[in-house]
Amino acid sequence: MKSFLSFLLVPVCAFANFVSGDFLYWRAAQEELIIGYTDTVVQPDFSWNPGFRTGIGYEFYDGIEGALFYTQYESLGNSFDSEELAARGEWALKFRTLDAELSKTYCFSPAVRLRPFIGLRGTLQEQDFSLETLREDDILLQQLQTMKCRGVGIRGGLGTTWMLPCSVSLFSNVAVAAIWSELDNARTDLEDAEQISVITRSTTTVDAAVDLQLGLQWQIDPDGWCGQALLQVCWEEQVWINWGQMILLADDLSRNGDLSLHGLTARLLAKF
Repeated sequence: MKSFLSFLLVPVCAFANFVSGDFLYWRAAQEELIIGYTDTVVQPDFSWNPGFRTGIGYEFYDGIEGALFYTQYESLGNSFDSEELAARGEWALKFRTLDAELSKTYCFSPAVRLRPFIGLRGTLQEQDFSLETLREDDILLQQLQTMKCRGVGIRGGLGTTWMLPCSVSLFSNVAVAAIWSELDNARTDLEDAEQISVITRSTTTVDAAVDLQLGLQWQIDPDGWCGQALLQVCWEEQVWINWGQMILLADDLSRNGDLSLHGLTARLLAKF
């Protein structure tokens, strides 16, 4: 069994000291997406959707560890309607990030470990928003918006681990990123299926993103294998500040707002 495991892991060990795979079950929400042309407004019923994250890392000199993490998540089926307003809408998100980081773990005490890290974050995102409203004179108004962005920025933070009995530990991670991004927006307005306006816009900006994790991990030492395995389950939250920069007109009730993602993250990590 030991020789079989070694045969499988030799190609991986040549390039990495750990690999990881995450299953995500998150809910994404974009603030200030509302429908209605009166004081009565309706917000989307944001849905839960699965995603994944993969990681690979290598330990350099003096215990410094480098790692890459790729996250992919899509939020679909976020529809909302109002019979009272004779309006309906739909919102979708495509979310990709690539995080590169350098870190080093310090033993603050026999039961507490600290892991400061610094690196870069890149992202590709797309939001699609559609809105239909039937006016009192039975004219159908439609609004179609697409926001695409690509960005990169500096990201840093701190991870902590509190050791508990039975190879179990409590862990947390806090990170902040300042991301320079380029946004491409397109808005099309229609009246009874006839196009009345098309607006496009390209802007650059620097906005912040905050990541939070809190969970439990269990260390496993399989027989016949010199490495370790970690099973982690945590609650994760991300807030992308002022990220929903749609094209707005004077009579729109919507405003730019934060993009948030939150939910459960389960990780299996193998160390060599």
